[in-house]
Amino acid sequence: ASQPAKSRMAMCAMSLKPAPRRLLRGLASSARSWAVRRPFQQRNARRDDAFEPRLAPLVPSTAEPHVQAWVSDWEAAAGQADARAGIALLRSDVWDLPLRPDLVHRCVVAQHAALKQVHRAGKSRHEVRGGGRKPRPQKGTGKSRQGSIRAPQWRGGGVAFPRQRRDFAMSLPRRVVDAGTKVALSDKLRRSALLLVGRLALDEPKTSALLERLQRLRPSLPPT
Repeated sequence: ASQPAKSRMAMCAMSLKPAPRRLLRGLASSARSWAVRRPFQQRNARRDDAFEPRLAPLVPSTAEPHVQAWVSDWEAAAGQADARAGIALLRSDVWDLPLRPDLVHRCVVAQHAALKQVHRAGKSRHEVRGGGRKPRPQKGTGKSRQGSIRAPQWRGGGVAFPRQRRDFAMSLPRRVVDAGTKVALSDKLRRSALLLVGRLALDEPKTSALLERLQRLRPSLPPT
């Protein structure tokens, strides 16, 4: 057979070969639903084999502009069965958002980092008092060359690499902080972990009086 015929036969044979594995893997991944994705894309990583659901968008679960929440009566008597004073309307874009653990985690980590402080700090050779004069001549004494008695190798001198005070605060975008706060409030309202009262008034500024009022309102909370 001629050379063009051989090339055509080779092309036909190649077309009959099974599709490469990479192509099949790509087709299978593209056919997956939008609800699952790979969390990471590194090669040879064990966590690449696990799929996790996509994060929900920050959209209220209801189309209504407001959600309803019970308002407890701060002046409720002890043992009163129904200590609810009415219903409050809360904005759904703040109090009805889906749970986003990633945003809450970033906000909590930033808050903990801002609270972290380093109180202890050492002094370098430039911060220790004294040592401004050369302790001995450069030549003629037979001893080593020294320029200050506050160098790290001297007793009473500074530390070579002292611990310094630093700021561990992390800067987050304002939108991330706002979204994390809204998500946390929505989750607390959804789990009935929030207590809404009309007004706060105590006869005397004592913690025991506040705890007594809160114990009175505890039965009024809806079941979780």
